Amino acid sequence: MKLDLVLDLDLDLARSRGPPRTTNGDERGCSSPLLRGPAPDQACAALRPRCSRGALDDDDRLLLVDARERNNSVATRGLLPAVDEVVSICESDEDFYVLPGTAGKKATVDLTFAHGDADLDVQVLGLDGVQILATADSSSDNEHLEALLPLDGDDTVRVFSLSPGARARYFVRAVVESPQP
Repeated sequence: MKLDLVLDLDLDLARSRGPPRTTNGDERGCSSPLLRGPAPDQACAALRPRCSRGALDDDDRLLLVDARERNNSVATRGLLPAVDEVVSICESDEDFYVLPGTAGKKATVDLTFAHGDADLDVQVLGLDGVQILATADSSSDNEHLEALLPLDGDDTVRVFSLSPGARARYFVRAVVESPQP
């Protein structure tokens, strides 16, 4: 899966003088997450991202911002995102979404993500937010599940990861429809 993203980054030009550092195999010792190479005056120059939304961790990796945060429990679950909306799991939190259901209908949930970013899983929980109606927990890209809904009311879609420190972007799509005979 390929996600096309637009990042709003500001770049700082950082120059260092003194002995070259040998941090990542560059023969001059210049290091940058985006660009490296000698500056015209033989000092090391690097472009370093300064994020306007989010921050960088100690390894200069962009920390994902979960714009839908506060949906970390059944009690604070939010509406399902639009089909084309990219959502994030940050630092192994869980995301919960309302799934309006009707008894006897089938819920189909598709979770699209890159397993190389994190191993995400998805569940449909019953009206009480505890009963598990279905789980998809493979160890590959994407998850798909189907569940027959037993009662009328708001069920819950839970997106989570059992991997510590999981950070990933994903799409979630849920459809409730009559089961095929």
